[in-house]
Amino acid sequence: MCYYRIVEITNLEPLKIGARGAQSTYAEPTAEYIPGSTLRGALIRKLIRLGLFNDNTKSDFLLGMDCYNAYPYVAEAFYLPHPFHLRVDKHKWREARALGEKEAPLSNLLKEKENGSEAKNHPEYRFMTVKQDGLQGKKVAKEYRLHHSTCKSQLLEPENLFRYEAISAGQKFRGILKYKAELEEQINTLLGEIRVFYLGGSKGSGYGKSELKAITDPLECYTEVKEKLGIRSSYAGDENKITITCLSDCLFRNELGQPINHLSEQYLYELTGKYPILEKQFIQTGQTEGYNNTWKARYPKETTVKAGSVLRYRFAEGLTAGERQQLSKLEEKLAGSRTQDGYGWLGVDLYYPEDLLLNEESDDKSDAGSKEKNDFRLEALLQEEPIKETFKILIGGLQEAKERWLKVLFNQLLGDAYDSDKDLIIALELNSSQLKNMEDLIDNWCELKAKNNPDNREGKTKIILERYYANDRDLFSLKKCDFKEIWNYLTGSHNEKLRAFASRTLSSQRGSLFYFDFHDKEQAARQFIADLVKTGLYIERMRRGQK
Repeated sequence: MCYYRIVEITNLEPLKIGARGAQSTYAEPTAEYIPGSTLRGALIRKLIRLGLFNDNTKSDFLLGMDCYNAYPYVAEAFYLPHPFHLRVDKHKWREARALGEKEAPLSNLLKEKENGSEAKNHPEYRFMTVKQDGLQGKKVAKEYRLHHSTCKSQLLEPENLFRYEAISAGQKFRGILKYKAELEEQINTLLGEIRVFYLGGSKGSGYGKSELKAITDPLECYTEVKEKLGIRSSYAGDENKITITCLSDCLFRNELGQPINHLSEQYLYELTGKYPILEKQFIQTGQTEGYNNTWKARYPKETTVKAGSVLRYRFAEGLTAGERQQLSKLEEKLAGSRTQDGYGWLGVDLYYPEDLLLNEESDDKSDAGSKEKNDFRLEALLQEEPIKETFKILIGGLQEAKERWLKVLFNQLLGDAYDSDKDLIIALELNSSQLKNMEDLIDNWCELKAKNNPDNREGKTKIILERYYANDRDLFSLKKCDFKEIWNYLTGSHNEKLRAFASRTLSSQRGSLFYFDFHDKEQAARQFIADLVKTGLYIERMRRGQK
């Protein structure tokens, strides 16, 4: 007999959990979750210190305790890796975000009617949870820290500066601890209070300190675990099909011990007495990770089926209720190899809505309320003219910070490559002179707007706006609007894409701070668009080497 416990980890310091199987000289990436092997090592280390793990009990713990991966837990919701059979059309997705819509449609590639769908892009979120009206995405907050090595060994590279990527501090993760009933007393001692653990690497350099606590009493049934975590299944009524989702990386082998990229048909046959056929699969592969501190060596690399992979099996005959109940046992224990390290967590016939929500849930459920409260207090404070004038002076000293913010936004919108799918496009075909022409128009608009004067350069403006590069979205565009459309918006025309983008950006803390001195939100939005375009044109002109 086995028990389950749901545990919650809060990282008090950044977490550096190695990923991609190798260390880099200059930068090392991190995993975005807490692997079962990492949690298992920390628990055993604490058991040793408590005197509960010794020569008499070590085999019981090593063979009788499984640690599942711990995934993000945000605003009372548990997030799982996004399944690879759910796709979005990136063009419709970006258009929906630009228009300020709340959700975008998802395509389920398992459905026959959607086989011809053009939606083939993976959602941008690594983790998802089911909300009442759709799927909510989540990106784990990460950060880079710069370090230097003081080692004088001649064996090392001469460069001694490097960066660690790490999970930012203050985030919550939840995972599952499964153990045999004979270990109940020791586990109760271990989880009887909130304990401090150190997870991941570089524990002596400001990484890894975390709190761990048990969220539930011992649970005897995995169904209770699913209910507590909010994992929902939905049997679609097709009696001869079953959909299996990998909730963690998996190491599968066939009956001959050879690595395979799916759960063995023989394994399912032993559960049901009926032989299945692998009908569809949506998978990605990865590599096992891990470092053994006792051996001072990394584990051998093996190819895995990555978390989020989806397998659809079809049986020649319909499954009875009893046989389907047998298949549900796939969820009750980890399948495949290295299950003690969290590999092999499976979900059967999981439920996923048809829509993906566009807003990301905050790490702190009180953030939204506190933000509204702070915004209200600032707005109320600025009603007093002397305070408002003082605040103007303070903001005037933050001009450099505002320019840095605009540059960051520009680089985020432009991305790493110049292609037709970016929110901001400044093609390499544009020369410095053409960039300068557009920049001068925006600069003149800003100057005249500040002086509240009419445009006195109508002749030159008209000439530039008729040029081909001002009317070609493949050469220059912001949110799919070419330069002429942007100019028309600045001079009074309505443009919902630009308005929605500006409104969403100015609702942020920095946006509302830098553009507070506008009674009219539409005026603030136009000024922001002008500043962003002007900044982008200037940066690109400098990159092309002509000032």
